[in-house]
Amino acid sequence: MYLRSAKIRESFCKILNILQFKEKFRCWKVETQMF
Repeated sequence: MYLRSAKIRESFCKILNILQFKEKFRCWKVETQMF
């Protein structure tokens, strides 16, 4: 049970990291388009 929840938390963190990366990338694209 504990192992499974740890795996779920791990994949959840990975998803959050991917979303954060996409958000940063989007902001970076907007910033670079301003110049």
